Amino acid sequence: MSLKYRFYINNSAVYHGDPASRELVADAIEPLYNNFSAVSGHYLTYWGLHDRLVISPRLQGSYSNRSLPLPGFNFVGGMPFQLRSNEVSFVGLSSREKVVQDYAMAQLNVRYQFLRNMHVTGIVNGLVSHNEGDSAFQPVVMASDERIFGYGLLLEYDSFLGPIQFGASNSNVAGGLRWYLGVGYSF
Repeated sequence: MSLKYRFYINNSAVYHGDPASRELVADAIEPLYNNFSAVSGHYLTYWGLHDRLVISPRLQGSYSNRSLPLPGFNFVGGMPFQLRSNEVSFVGLSSREKVVQDYAMAQLNVRYQFLRNMHVTGIVNGLVSHNEGDSAFQPVVMASDERIFGYGLLLEYDSFLGPIQFGASNSNVAGGLRWYLGVGYSF
């Protein structure tokens, strides 16, 4: 379980691009407010039902009391191996496919070991978003109260190089199947 609270003081935009182009991106990079706070957290547990079968539920969410600039949003998508700040793994979307300010998410993983070094994992998850106001960056930025449901399968082999993973997933977001290939440990 993890809980995080942040209080932003005198939040200022940092822009190093062409001054003439600043106007085009000002809505995304400039904070609307100073002195705002955000809280986020996640809960993950594992239940061994059998020597070869493990169920793992996960709950995750984030809330901020004011509208954030785009860099303060959460990036949603990808298989559950990202460990970066403001990144939410969501099976059924490609890595960082969607962006959201406030959200609540639930996920269920069912992992079965069918050979000594081989596992298959079925994953289902759902996410409800909440964003303040209309965004000029839709459809990347999720609409207020948008709901996404995703599911996928992951095949994993434990090799001497680390895990080798191959996965396929889909969701109710247009775009078809999303594929995943991972070799070795995440850094």
